[in-house]
This record gives sequence, structure tokens and C-alpha cells, in this order.
Amino acid sequence: MPAITKSHLFANKFIFTISDLTFKQERYIQMNFDLLKKIISNNKNLILALLITMLGTWLRVYNYSVIPYSNFTFDEYAFAWSGMSLIQNHVPTSWSYLSAYDPNTFVNIEWLGKKNLYLVTPWFDHPPLFGLIVGGFAILFGANTFWDCTTDLIRIPSVIFTSISIFLFYIVTNKLFNTTIATITSLIFSTDPLFVYLSRLAVSENLLILIILASLFCFLKYLDTSRRIYFYMLVSLTSIAPLVKVTGLSIVAALSLMLICKKKYKDGLIVMAAGALGFTLYFVYGWFYNYKLFLAVLKSHSHRFNSILIMQEMILSVNLPFTDAWYILGWLTLPYKIRNLRNKYKIQLIFLPFIIYLFMLIFSGAQSHFYCWYTIPLYPFLLICAGYFISDFIKKPSILNYAVILIFIFPWCLNYGLGNPWSDFYLLSIKGYKYIFIILVSMAFAPIFIQEVLGIKKVLFISRFTSIIVFISCIFANILITYNLKAILQSGLV
Repeated sequence: MPAITKSHLFANKFIFTISDLTFKQERYIQMNFDLLKKIISNNKNLILALLITMLGTWLRVYNYSVIPYSNFTFDEYAFAWSGMSLIQNHVPTSWSYLSAYDPNTFVNIEWLGKKNLYLVTPWFDHPPLFGLIVGGFAILFGANTFWDCTTDLIRIPSVIFTSISIFLFYIVTNKLFNTTIATITSLIFSTDPLFVYLSRLAVSENLLILIILASLFCFLKYLDTSRRIYFYMLVSLTSIAPLVKVTGLSIVAALSLMLICKKKYKDGLIVMAAGALGFTLYFVYGWFYNYKLFLAVLKSHSHRFNSILIMQEMILSVNLPFTDAWYILGWLTLPYKIRNLRNKYKIQLIFLPFIIYLFMLIFSGAQSHFYCWYTIPLYPFLLICAGYFISDFIKKPSILNYAVILIFIFPWCLNYGLGNPWSDFYLLSIKGYKYIFIILVSMAFAPIFIQEVLGIKKVLFISRFTSIIVFISCIFANILITYNLKAILQSGLV
């Protein structure tokens, strides 16, 4: 038997040490992996919400100062100028065409090629809060005069507000439904080209949508936990909503009614009182500067009512900058959503704010001067309807929902997102493309046809898989459309 030398002992000890280190290292890696897996599992919804929010924020930031064009609406400058003058001169000054103002006091200016912009002092067209935020932000980042209020400054608050709204939208829809529906609806909400377009505008509706979603979040948390902190937050939000825009009273009315329906009568009355207080502060603001003129301006707003055709304009996208299939799908699936929601409480939570806001638009005279950004607060509710419909499209494919998706969404996304009509390569210009399109649609339709018409249930998995591919393709197309929106708008195709 050979003698064990020191070198053998050293080699064995070295090998044992290396093995021990390797084992400890593998165990350490496994522990870290298990910890990471546990963190992801416990915070899955938070991570998904953050990832979707990051995607939506990137789409909103990209070309935000260029699209919409800087002269798309001069209401952006009206808000910024009113806030800037209120901060600098302590009196609101901005442009207005309302007949309540004395023409002898007008200051006629020209801005970005638009002539006959009439500056008025004091300016009472809208409550002051949003203007203060936008004007204050512009001053904070170097603006000293009205002419320094460029879109790269005054649109940043709206981009911030709507980006936070994506996160809140995911949380609210997840609480109401489940992770699948929250993911689907939030992906549409964050990437829909028309909503991204409107989300960049420096208009008060982009703050109002944040207040609506934050109020719904606080309402849900308060009902779940009974913690008064959420109720106090809800009261604070509803008190400032009328100071953003008068239509902010819609969320006050909706949440008051929902609390009363939940037999929380005292809380409902407190929320109603908070909204009334905020609206009263708007009157105090008018009284401080010129109460007679303030009332005349409010009266001139009420004279704008003429008909109920605002519904036609909103549903058919008459005054929207371009046709958007997702927006139309939201309106189409509104009855589907109501019919399939068995929970009365969820119906109230989704449709009460929606309906009250619509009525406020109609009876505040918005239809005589209807602008596309009036639709912004409708998007969460419309896209919940569309997302709910698509979740059924994926979960339980049928000929009906397949037909709706392949008629309204898929071709629109394919044409403007994947066709690249603004570049040298245009899918629709390929010889025989119409046959390729027919084959693609037929392939998508084939599994559901086999499943429903021929009664072969084994292809259900293929139908679901195809549905997922169609939805992912549409979201991918949304991203491409939004990314190339400048070129697409210049081509005049949408």
C-alpha cells in the first residue's frame, strides 16, 4: 500500500475546499434565485403595472412636443398663460372668444400664425388649478413671458399625469377583475395611438383623468380596508376636481351616489360637500376679481347648448384628429359589457362616472363646440369594455367576437402599424397582397369555424393561441403606429 504523502493530503484538502466552495456558491445562487422568484411571485401585479407604465410613458414622451402639432389647439396656451399671469401678476390673463368679455378691453395678438387672438383680463373661461400647474411648471423651467410657453415645456405635466394614470388604471382594473383583464386593458390603455396623442396635450382633462382613477382607487381601498386615510384622500381629490374643470363635478356626483348605494350615507354626504366646497371656491375666485364678469362668462358657457348631436360626434369620431379602431370598439362593446357583468357594484363603478360625465358634457353645452380632448375622461371606461371583450375573445373564442376583432381592430392595426405606408416598403403594395390577407384571416378564422360549426372541440387550444397572436400583433402595431405617428399624419392616411 503506497504511503500517503503530504502532497496527497494537500491535494485532497484542496479538492475538498473547492468542492465545498462550489457547493456553497451553488446554494447561495439557488437561495438568491428562490428569493427573486418569491419577490416576483408576491409582486407580480406591481411589476406588470410598472412595466406597462414604462412602455406607455416611453410612447408618450417620444415626439411629445412635435405631435400633436404646436398649433393643433390654442387652448394649451390659454391654460399656460392664465397660470403664468396669475403667478407673476396675481391676475389671470389669457385669450378668449367668449362674448361675455368687453371687446373694448381686448388686446389683439398673433401667435404661431394664428391672428386675432384676443387677450382678456381677468380670464374666467375655466377654473384656475390646471393653469396654475402648467404655468408654474413653465416658469420653474425658465419661461418668463407668454412666448416662452412652448409645447416642450407646457406638455410635460400632462405626460406625467397620464403616465401615472396607466399605473392606477392597472391597479383599479386588477381589483375589479383579475390580472389577465388588467394586463389586456392596460396594454390597450398605454398604447392606443389616439389616446397617446391626446395624452400629450396641455389640457385640463389629462389631470381630470388622473383624479378620476385616483378617486376610484381610494374608493376601492376604503371599501376593502375601512381605513379612513383612503377616505380622506378621496375627499381631497373630489374637492379639487371642480377646480380643474367644471366637469370634474361628475366624479363627485358618481362617488357620492356609490357611497350612498353602499349605505355609507354620511361618507357620501361628506364627499358631496367636499365637491360643493371646491366648486364654491371657484365662485370665490371669480368674486375676488370681478364677480359680475365671472357670472357673465358662466352664462355664456350655458348658452352653447343646442342639441344632443354630441353623442354622434363622440361615437363616430367626427371631431377626433384621426379615426381610431380601439375607441370605436369601446363604444361597440359597451352593451356587451353591461350584459355580461353580473355584479351590480362593478356596473355602478364603471358606468356611473361614465354616464354622469356624458350628461355633464351634453348639458354644459359642449356639443356646440365639441373638441376631441373632451373624450379623454371616457377612455378608462371605454377601454375596460374593449379589454373585457378581448379577454373573452382569448378565453372563449366565438364566431361573433372573432368577427368583431377581425373587422374592426386587426385590419386597422395591420394597415397602419405593420404596413409602413410612409416608407419605401409598403405591405399593401406587394403583388397579390389581398390574397395574402385573405389567407391570413382565413387561417385565423379556421380553428373557430372547426370548433363551433363542425363541433370539434379539440381545436379550442389552437383558437385561443390564434387569439393571443392576433391581440399581441395589434398591440405591437399600436406601438409602431404611435412611434411613427408623425410620418403617418403627414401622409394623411389615418
